[in-house]
Formats: sequence, structure tokens, C-alpha cells
Amino acid sequence: MQQANTRNYLESSCVWAPEKTFPTCSRRPTSFSCRRPGRGVPLVVMEALAAGVPVVATAVGGLPELASRHPGRVSLVTVDRAEESEIIDGIVGALLALPPSSSVAGLHPVHTARSCARRTARALRGVVDRPKKVGDEERILLITNHFHVGGAQTSARRLLAGLAARGVPVAAIVLEEQAEFPTVGTQALRRSQNGITVHCAPSARTEAIVDVAEDALAFAAAFGATTVFFWNALFEVKALFAESFSGARLFDVSPGEMYFASMARYFARPNAESSVDTPARYGALLDGIVVKYKQEIEAAEVLGAPVTVIPNGVLPEHDPALPPLPRPARPIAVLGTLARLSPDKKLEELIEAFRLLPPDLGLTLRIAGGEDGDVAYADRLRASVADVPAIAFVGQQDAFEFLREIDLFVAISEPAGCPNATLEALVYGVPVVATDHGAARDQVAAEDLVPRGDSRRLAEAILARCTDWSATWDRANYAVARDRQRFSVDRFVDDYLALSRSFSTS
Repeated sequence: MQQANTRNYLESSCVWAPEKTFPTCSRRPTSFSCRRPGRGVPLVVMEALAAGVPVVATAVGGLPELASRHPGRVSLVTVDRAEESEIIDGIVGALLALPPSSSVAGLHPVHTARSCARRTARALRGVVDRPKKVGDEERILLITNHFHVGGAQTSARRLLAGLAARGVPVAAIVLEEQAEFPTVGTQALRRSQNGITVHCAPSARTEAIVDVAEDALAFAAAFGATTVFFWNALFEVKALFAESFSGARLFDVSPGEMYFASMARYFARPNAESSVDTPARYGALLDGIVVKYKQEIEAAEVLGAPVTVIPNGVLPEHDPALPPLPRPARPIAVLGTLARLSPDKKLEELIEAFRLLPPDLGLTLRIAGGEDGDVAYADRLRASVADVPAIAFVGQQDAFEFLREIDLFVAISEPAGCPNATLEALVYGVPVVATDHGAARDQVAAEDLVPRGDSRRLAEAILARCTDWSATWDRANYAVARDRQRFSVDRFVDDYLALSRSFSTS
């Protein structure tokens, strides 16, 4: 059969047009494709699928990927050695495995002409718009959802400021802010000493995801980014950006448990026009994954990209905001925590633990943190302690001003991540009790950890620290010098800069 007659063979009287499928064929042939490795995805196979014709093909090149997107319509033959008898046996077996007929016609949307054209246009635009690179200059771009409240946002700002202070050109893209209503964090970056550029893409809350991704790609190209860090960014945007981005290093940074929940939701229903429809295909586009704690490595390996552990950093090791060492021991009277008033932080467990403590200890609990949009939850939380005057919600506060006023920091380590609030307490020298989840095990001594979700055990640990307060402060003083080094913002910036420089741009 000549190539020019392929469509006539598959279906008489049909007209090819982008995004259109061939009419259903009443007398259905079967399409055979025997390919050599490395030959890509044959057009004849896609034409067969468009016409609703079952396909038998050798499992080479891009054919397995094509088969995965057309389940039950492509039967693959695995041939280890190119011997005729094996090929024939494989074809016969594949034929027997095919359904007797198929009424399904049409290509998966990712293979349509319109989808391919849009992906190609995005990729070419990035190449054309990219300015000529000057020498070995690094230009680092960070893409995040917003710079509103939260540990991930605080860490992003610290990284950008730290890089800029070292003379590295940096910029950021936010995906969920409105240009006319920038968040306080965005305004602070723009007003900073180094005047960091924050570009507001069309907000993903109101605009089409493909438009958000294309705007981000255009800015990345115009900025001339040599390294891009996704930092708690929407998976829908990351998938479209990654498949079209080229000429620079690309890393995805996990903020913790929410990253993998977001990834699972996306790949359960991926963008139909994106080629990034499995974790492995996404990981293949990345130079690496960054996780914040060791226990997260195994979960990240599903992506197949190199994994690096980089804990957050909070202050320079010798920052004047830090009190001198050793911290003087004092009776523990004021407990405190710093967390967003959000359901995922499970602050009700801390409140329950406090209620279990003996009233005659005279303890008070201060809860600092801003609301995260769930006003009803914050109101319920405040109402739940109306009968406990010793518990006070003190609103959003500077972390180190807050730590100066408390004697014991209590952390509910939810959701799993690398909480800055705990690190800030450790480097400040405040004793810490935490639930054993996420990065807590990498941060806090084993004797200061309690099982998650167990308010009674948490109350017992708090009581033990309060009754033996001298030993509690001794342990804190023993660890604080080490913590100031390993959780310093200087080490944090060093690690990201070293990661960026360890990969060469193709």
C-alpha cells in the first residue's frame, strides 16, 4: 500500500481537518505497524486510531506511549530479537487479544493538530524571545502561587532576597495574585533593597490555565532565566510550562505533603492537551526535585528525576536579632505556637492538650498567626476557647518578636512539611515540643517528639518540660549553636545556588 493511499484504505470518502476524526468504518481492517527502535510515533498509526481502526504494533519508539493513551485500541508486540517467527507469533497473539470490533474513533486530544500546534508555538516562542546570554551570568526565576501568608511563601522570599544580596539577578512569577491587588509579600520584595521584580501572570483563579502558562513562559524567556524553581506552584501550570520550556535548568521544590496531594489530583485528571499526563513524563522534563526532609525522598522518586534534600533556612547564623548564648533558664509559664488559622494545621489538637494540663500550673497559651481565608474555621477555633481565658489568639506577629515572649514552643506538625516556625524557635533557643510528622524528626530531638494526633501524649510532654524546666533549657542550649548553623539562611541560599550550578544548560 502506498503512503498516499493510507486514508483511503482506512476509510473511504473522509476529509482530514485539524481536531476532526474520521467517520466510523463499517468494514474495519486492522492496521499493522512494524517499526525499528528510535523512529518516533508513526503517522499511519495515528491515522488508524483516528479512523477507529484497531492497531497491532511493535513496542518501540513512541508507540507504547501512544498505546497508553488509547487503551484497548492498540496491541503491542514485544520482540527482543528481530526474528521473523517471533514477530509472526507476536502479531497472532496481539490479534487474538484485540476486541472483535471497535466503535471508538478519534485521537487522544494531546495528539490532535491543534494541541500539537499550540505546544510547538509555546516552545518556539520561548526560544525566539530568549535574549542572548551574556557570559556565564546566572539568572534565577522562581514561580509560585502567591506571596501571601505561609511558610512556603516566607522561604521563597528569603531565598530571593539572599540570592539578590549576592548579586545574582532574580525575579519571581506569581500565578494567583491580581496585578492591581499585590499581596504584602509581593510589595515587600519589590520595595526591598535590591528591588526584586515580581511579575503577576493572569490570575489562575479567574483565567484559563493555558493563558497563565503561556504568560509565564513569555516572561521566563524575556527574563533570560538560566534556572527556574517551581515553588509551591499549581501543577496545572507546571505541566504546561515544563513541556514547552527549554534552554535552562528546571527544578520543582516540594513544600511537603500538600505537594504530593496536589500531584495526585492533577494526574488523576491531567490536562487533555498536555503531553505531561503521568508523574514519570513530568519528571523526565525536570533537572531535579528538591524536598525539605529525608522522609520525603521515597515519595519524590516516583517522578524519576534526581532528588536533593534542602531544609529551609531562617536567619543568618550570627544575625543580631538572635539572643546571645547560652539562653538563661527560667520557669516555663508561657506556651506558644505560630501557625496559620487553617483547618490543615489542626490547632484544635493543641487546644485539647492545653485543656488537659493541671490548672494550678498557671500556664498560658499564645497562638500567633493570620487567617488563611477560612474565616468560619478561625471563628469556630476562637469560640472553642471562650471558656479558657488562659488561651489567647494574638494575630499575625513577627516570629522573633513572638519568640521573645514565650518559654516553650509547641508545634502540631501538620501538614507534613518543613515548618519555618519550628526552625525559628530552635535557632532562637526556645525549647520545642512537636508532633512526629514531616520534617519534625529532622529538626527536633527524639525526646521532644510525640505521636501525631495524640493530645494526651502531647499534654504529658508539655507537663514534663514544665516540671523539669532547668533540664529543658539545658537541652535547648546544647543544641542551639548547631541549629543556628544548619538552619541558617546562608546555608539555605548556598544549597540552592550550588544545586543550580551543578547542572549545565544544554
